[in-house]
Amino acid sequence: MSINKQLQNSKGFTLIELMVVIAILGVLAAIAIPKVSDSITLAKTAKLQADLHTIAMAVAMYEADNGKLPTGDLEVALVLSSGKKYLQTMPVPPDSSVPATYKGGYDAATGVVTIAFQGKSYKSDGSVVK
Repeated sequence: MSINKQLQNSKGFTLIELMVVIAILGVLAAIAIPKVSDSITLAKTAKLQADLHTIAMAVAMYEADNGKLPTGDLEVALVLSSGKKYLQTMPVPPDSSVPATYKGGYDAATGVVTIAFQGKSYKSDGSVVK
């Protein structure tokens, strides 16, 4: 058997075929990566809004039981209360790269919690301020 016949009968991919596959994978990755990062941001925003809603419900239950809004530290009033616990634990904001808590944005006059995330301010009353 000659060398030419052996090369023609060899099985495998040519360099051009491999380059085409790699180019296709690169295009797919370029499309998918931004979609994944957008999904992560949407998930964090949904968690933030759910946490704020939970805190708003706990504040409303506290007000119904005590006839007034919680004053001072929210965690003390809602979690560590000597009487009824309104939350098991205080939720933690989704973006761990920025150390923040929900209790820091609490307004005792209105009972609304506000926190900044991704350039917007989210409030426990459901509003969003850009």
